Amino acid sequence: MRSHNHNEKTIRNFHGRCEPGQFRRLLFALTAAASLGLGCSSSGTGPGNTTPQGGSTQATSGAGGDSVTGGGAGSGGTIAPGGTIAPGGTIAPGGTIAPGGSIATGGSVAPGGSVAPGGSVAPGGSVAPGGSVAPGGSVAPGGSVAPGGSVAPGGSVAPGGSIGRGGTTAAGGSGGNVPDAGATATTDGGGNPPVNGGPTPDTTTRAKCTNDSKGIACHFGGQPGNYDVSFILGGTAAGKTEVWAEAYREMLAEVDTTAGQTNRYSMTVNVRQPEGEPIQATAPAGTAGLDMYFRGPAPLLEAIAYAPASNPTVLYVAGDSTVCDQGAGTLGGWGQGLPQYFGYGLVVANYADSGESSGSFKSASLWGAIKARWKKDDYVFIEMGHNDKQTPADTFKSNMTGYVTDAKGAGVIPVLVTPIARASFSGTTVSPQHINGAGANLPEIIRQIGKDQSVPVIDLTQATVDWLTKLGPNGWDVYWGGGAGSNPGITHTNLAGARVIAGFAADAVRTLNISPLKNFLR
Repeated sequence: MRSHNHNEKTIRNFHGRCEPGQFRRLLFALTAAASLGLGCSSSGTGPGNTTPQGGSTQATSGAGGDSVTGGGAGSGGTIAPGGTIAPGGTIAPGGTIAPGGSIATGGSVAPGGSVAPGGSVAPGGSVAPGGSVAPGGSVAPGGSVAPGGSVAPGGSVAPGGSIGRGGTTAAGGSGGNVPDAGATATTDGGGNPPVNGGPTPDTTTRAKCTNDSKGIACHFGGQPGNYDVSFILGGTAAGKTEVWAEAYREMLAEVDTTAGQTNRYSMTVNVRQPEGEPIQATAPAGTAGLDMYFRGPAPLLEAIAYAPASNPTVLYVAGDSTVCDQGAGTLGGWGQGLPQYFGYGLVVANYADSGESSGSFKSASLWGAIKARWKKDDYVFIEMGHNDKQTPADTFKSNMTGYVTDAKGAGVIPVLVTPIARASFSGTTVSPQHINGAGANLPEIIRQIGKDQSVPVIDLTQATVDWLTKLGPNGWDVYWGGGAGSNPGITHTNLAGARVIAGFAADAVRTLNISPLKNFLR
């Protein structure tokens, strides 16, 4: 799972474009390597041997259990009758293998993980802490079940888990840029996205796409609404592909494919007209219908398909210019960076608009448009503050509470969001944030409303203050406006900054355990 420190590592290694998806893939690879025993060992044993916790070399097994050469069980790990561990397989402390369960060469079960009767973990497969494989379930070569994930009886995928060659999903669904696994699409009825959903990509639809100076553009037309899109990236050559939709809306961070490798992805895309800000006359309207763009250093698109989405969960976004879908390609609102962090079945509909305050957003064209479309069990992120420069505290509280009340009344789940910090410094210290001309501490009012109304609060004010503190007065401008040396202004981020802040919001969804929304996280 990414953290703000991890994002900072991405920031510090930024050369041109910041790609949190790359770091998450690296982090996952390191985690997987650790679970498979590929790290350093303090023992003198040969390849495939595992030293149990505390230096013990004697595993504990039940009657009939078998630990083949190189297999090991850590302190507290158990192997029931008929359970087997092949060479190089390991069970960490507290892990269990029930009768008839098996772990093949290189497979592993981490602390608290379990393999039930008839369950199996094939070579290179792993079950992380708290993960489980139920009777008859299996993890194919290279597949993994991350913390809290599970594979249910018969090989179906229970909440948060995954099955399929190379498919991996961490607790609640995470890991970034994870291809669809090779299992049948299933849901648990509680908001968990299908493992492999969406229409089947085909080359006939791919032929409708054209090459342009930036990569590959697909203009499919159609009416406003939500569309399921599936595609296969990669091909005979090596590729580096980013996926965008509509007006500079980032759907997937860079995906690297080796020569001959292909990965399938599915997502749900919101189509509006105009594509970006809802009521700004100067905002570009974009191209009518569904638009998909495949960009990056070496974009490769093998096949694609799309279809109208059937009743997806919608995450509506209400906010100002720091949140909106900016259309010029220079500035970027964090709302337009959100889609890349969510998988198939969840669609982000960003109605944020420049210049809006907690009062003005109540208009029929903005809040009214959201209310006309939302349905029970949808979500709405509500961020205000940048343009409430003179709003009295009581008025701001009343406005924000009104949004929460409206959402609850419709069975929609509200999530309050504090405004991002301005890049204002006093020496090396970030200046106090969003205490307006009327003396109202806007972030603190939002936090208090969250407590009073029992709704989650994503504190982007604090997250961005912490980030700016790390960047310092000489490093922040890479992520604001036109980038370093551009006199970018202190309020609006560029696309790189929007990507990082959207990542903070996604982190908070997981940290705050906002369910079932967190189950849609990539």
